[in-house]
Amino acid sequence: MKIKTKIIKKTLLFAVVAGEISLLFFMPALSQARAPSVPSIAAQLERRYHLNLESMQNQGENFNVSDTKKFAPQVMLSFDPSDPKPGEKLTAEANPMYFRNAKESLYFTWYLKHKECNLGNIKSNDSQARKNCDQDKDDEVTVEDWKIKAARILASNEFDYEKALSSGKYLPDGRDSDADGHKEYYGGDDRYKMPSYCYIHDFKDGINYELVESVGGQEISCPPGRTPACIATETLNTNPISYRCVNAQENPICPQTGSGIHCSDPSTEPRCILESYKDKIHLGDYACNNPLLVDSSGILIVDPDQNNLVCRIDPSLDAKSTCSHLFPNAKHRKTGDNSFDNYEESFWRTDPEDPDTADNGNKDEASVMGLGRNIFSWNYQSGDKVGVFVEGTSTIPAKHDDSSMMVMWAYPKNKCNVAQKGVMYKMIKGYNVKIPIASVDFNDCLEDNLVDPREGGQATNLEISLSYSPENPRNDPTEDNLGDVVVAQSSIPNAAKNGKDIYYEWRVEKSNDGTASASSWTDITDKFYSITPQKGNNLSSLKFKLDLPEEDANGNDFFEKDVEYLRVRVKASENFSDGMTRDGKSSVIIKVFNTSERILARGVDVDDSGLLEIKDDDKICDEKSQDKAICPAVKNDIIGLKIKDDYKNYSWTLNDQPLICDKSVSTECCKSCTNEEKQQGKQGNVNFFPVTGNPGTVYTVNVNAINEKTGKTLQLTRVFQVVEPFIEIAPANENVWPKLLGRYKDLDGLCEQEPEKCDDYSKEVFETMAGSAEAKLKINFHPESIKNKTKINWFLDGEKESETSELSFEVNREIEETYLVKAKGLYEQKKEIRKALHEIWNVSQFDSLEKYMEDDVQVVVVDVMHETVKKDYKQFFASVIASLPENLVFMLRLALTVFLVVFLSGFLFTFNFQKNSGKI
Repeated sequence: MKIKTKIIKKTLLFAVVAGEISLLFFMPALSQARAPSVPSIAAQLERRYHLNLESMQNQGENFNVSDTKKFAPQVMLSFDPSDPKPGEKLTAEANPMYFRNAKESLYFTWYLKHKECNLGNIKSNDSQARKNCDQDKDDEVTVEDWKIKAARILASNEFDYEKALSSGKYLPDGRDSDADGHKEYYGGDDRYKMPSYCYIHDFKDGINYELVESVGGQEISCPPGRTPACIATETLNTNPISYRCVNAQENPICPQTGSGIHCSDPSTEPRCILESYKDKIHLGDYACNNPLLVDSSGILIVDPDQNNLVCRIDPSLDAKSTCSHLFPNAKHRKTGDNSFDNYEESFWRTDPEDPDTADNGNKDEASVMGLGRNIFSWNYQSGDKVGVFVEGTSTIPAKHDDSSMMVMWAYPKNKCNVAQKGVMYKMIKGYNVKIPIASVDFNDCLEDNLVDPREGGQATNLEISLSYSPENPRNDPTEDNLGDVVVAQSSIPNAAKNGKDIYYEWRVEKSNDGTASASSWTDITDKFYSITPQKGNNLSSLKFKLDLPEEDANGNDFFEKDVEYLRVRVKASENFSDGMTRDGKSSVIIKVFNTSERILARGVDVDDSGLLEIKDDDKICDEKSQDKAICPAVKNDIIGLKIKDDYKNYSWTLNDQPLICDKSVSTECCKSCTNEEKQQGKQGNVNFFPVTGNPGTVYTVNVNAINEKTGKTLQLTRVFQVVEPFIEIAPANENVWPKLLGRYKDLDGLCEQEPEKCDDYSKEVFETMAGSAEAKLKINFHPESIKNKTKINWFLDGEKESETSELSFEVNREIEETYLVKAKGLYEQKKEIRKALHEIWNVSQFDSLEKYMEDDVQVVVVDVMHETVKKDYKQFFASVIASLPENLVFMLRLALTVFLVVFLSGFLFTFNFQKNSGKI
């Protein structure tokens, strides 16, 4: 209601203003007073209604050109995937705009051009073009071939045409056995028997031109202030008329001579009117400032329906409107005639026994017409281009005296040359209406609107992005080799689905300032002793360890600053079977902190007041093992954190959230702080955090501080991961050892034995020597930090033996007999720690319960003096035999066989000879 009220108010205001403007002009004349000047009227309007005349003038100027600003139909093409690979299924989607029709009623004329299918005659020896391009077999490649190619794909939907052809389905009898014909209508499938006038929008001048068969002559123009007028002095059917230019402000000159001729009121309809129609009427001189028309012979025509004089200024402009679909046609057939016989079924590769071969809800002929088919898919080949012309009814009304709207076409690049232009005049509603016309064949515009799926936003190169971890890597210049392992990972979203075909080249460069200047970067790829391969296929990531020294081998400064910068660069190349290659490059700059400092992880204890304190001798992580990269932690433990107290302005974070240590947590938080600083929450070199996450949870601790002596900034990171604790039985002396299962190839280079050949030992079966004085087993704790919090019980053959960390027993069983050993462990936090978890971090006591663990092994008694001797000689002979070629092994076995035969024969011969000699 509010909207309607506003409209009514605006309408009333406009009416009042218009009325007063009329009164301002005409009232003085009625009162015989002097009419006011235009400036005075404008001044009154501005004062009374606050109407700015300059703004009104702008509106009027916009109105004058509004006819060329209307939204003509357009279409946008999008592709999925956006960067297709040869042989891959590519889908083009047409998104039409500014049509009155629903998408399902529009006609989409798709056309597909392969790289070798250029327009023109086909050479006699070009069999490839003849097979792939000449769809209608006329020895010439035309746009019709491009349309046929696409229409067959749309209509057939990969129907097995060859099988149907060989089975004799396509009978040449002209019948339409499955009733799959469809009738066309200009402007879309929902324009049933609607009047149709077809137009083209010229995107250069913004004018919509009505399509006609041909355009001739020129539009008559007059000097400024003059307008064309028709002149006749003789009878209508004997002499041609001429035209002249009259003052546009003059009223029509209508002679009073002749029966039945009179003039209408010049103030209402300034034109000449004929009361009755006669073949011969003498008019005398007359003129009309509305352009009148003559027929093709130049004779005035009287319209008997309107009783209006009709005059065509230029006889050649009596053009005939025309419309023509862009549908592809089979030879001697017309698409859209509601008939789709067996010949057309064969031509379009459709199923003559299925009215909807494409299974899209359309009849076969409608699929060929492209009815509602805004999506087109095909197997992309390098160099393919595609286009679409969309036919429908625009939102722009035609000027004709009926319900017609402009039938128009939309095409991707809006390129279509409108060369033959003109105008025609038609008497509409008693007025001679000027209509711009043009003669255009849209088939001539198809080539200019081809789209390469790789153009216009589709990448022609590989789009590579690089990421790295950890976020703040640290280099360790000392011999401890505790630097972080950096992993640079590439991502190529527009690469082929099979990434193993991508060839990578990696490089690592160093700079002191991290600027983009090329001269500041030095290639140091070969300086890393631990780095994954830098060149090869399927190397989507690069891994290297930051253990770079402060000085190089020549004693020159190398990685000596507190902060250094590394730039990881990658170049990727993707090759395809047709010889096409795509490349891509990317880089990422990594800020590296160079320090031997590290965050120490320690166990904690609780003092008498319930506050936490660091246990320096209780290492949570082994700084010399794998724990130095990611420190393992156990749920419901408390981790103590500590760095050297050589800094100030400490700032701790846990997973990017502030980690605060205050007097409610520990007295060690900031020992060097004053009471006032402690009250203000100043942080120190010690902190604590509870491990409350489940196994797999990651905690990242960061600390920033400033060195009081040098003023340099310290930034350290330590990563913790919650693990499931467990215990593992292991040999504790040389009288027991794991059973050797075999050998395997080591692809990671971690084996300390000869390359790619590592011993594989059992974790469930151990061996011991018969008669050993003592076999000793121990417990390995994972992680090591649970050792002092875990109680162990040993069981031998089901009988409890001890509660120590080791088990010893005498080996007194026969060979191949077995001992069954089990160890049970109970891990639990001290009561004080559990209470601290609850008091400080509100962790329920029911969440900090004990953890049960166990492990068991079999110890088998074997018959060797010492297993190492057995293992050594077995491995020696096994390695010798394994190293021999197969043919040499065969020869060796053959030689041994021959030797054995000869030896036995000689032995038997000697024995027989001695026996016979005794008889003589």
